[in-house]
Amino acid sequence: MNRTLIMLGLVLVLAGCGGQTAARSAPLAKPQPTRTPHPTFTPTPPPLDLLILYTTDVEGHLEPCG
Repeated sequence: MNRTLIMLGLVLVLAGCGGQTAARSAPLAKPQPTRTPHPTFTPTPPPLDLLILYTTDVEGHLEPCG
């Protein structure tokens, strides 16, 4: 019973003034312009000869493939 009354009171307080005070205190922010990426920048992947693939043996140790 007490829990129900507390929840009802909380709902009434929030419904009565929660939205209005938040709207009054915070002015609308101006939207920030979005920056486009630089046209000449393209990330390049590493060369394939530097890429080493590994596998695990039966005991769980790493071994390079090939």
